[in-house]
Amino acid sequence: MFSTVMTTSVISATTRLVPWPSALQIVSSDPIAAARAFDKGREAWAAIVARQVSRGITDAPPATTPEPAPAEPTRTAVAEPPPREPAPREPAPREPAAREPESSTRELPPQAMTPEQEFERANIMRLLQSFKRAFDSRSGDSLRPLWPTLSAGAAQNYQAEWQRSLSQQWTYNSVHIRMSGDGKRANVDTEVTVTSLSPGSRENNVERRRVMFSLERLGPLWVLAGINGL
Repeated sequence: MFSTVMTTSVISATTRLVPWPSALQIVSSDPIAAARAFDKGREAWAAIVARQVSRGITDAPPATTPEPAPAEPTRTAVAEPPPREPAPREPAPREPAAREPESSTRELPPQAMTPEQEFERANIMRLLQSFKRAFDSRSGDSLRPLWPTLSAGAAQNYQAEWQRSLSQQWTYNSVHIRMSGDGKRANVDTEVTVTSLSPGSRENNVERRRVMFSLERLGPLWVLAGINGL
């Protein structure tokens, strides 16, 4: 390849000095002249190469900058998640507590009552006031119309006990009435104050009691069936 480039360069240089037909004739007819022409062409080529070098023109291919190697992806340390704590166990469902049997009685509050309930409460309160009068008068016989099942002997016993005091008084502090579902029975829970004066005493004796009355209906009336705490 070098000889071909040089020959081409020589021919190009000699054509600048000698007309193209004369150069061909010299090469073909006179070897000495051809050698001289070759020398002149080489010198001319050297001058051309020198000028190109001075101008910064070269046949060498431009140096290529090697491409940088692709950067390896950075590795980030991935923290492992902490071990999960076991979820708390839900408590076993508790069995519902057994419901207490509903009471067969219903309380009659003094407010928000129907007319029938107000009538029943009024009759019961009249019965309780009648008992109070019998107690205050210390009369056992006054108990029997209010308490049909009370025997004559039991009535006398109450009277004998009450007669020991010179005087006594029964006062209701609270009254709670509970009627049965069929409306034929009722329980009355009361808190009372008993004030009495004993013989030889100058001051009254004051006593608080809790007394339970059991009532029954006889036709349109309410009567006593029993007393606890008397």
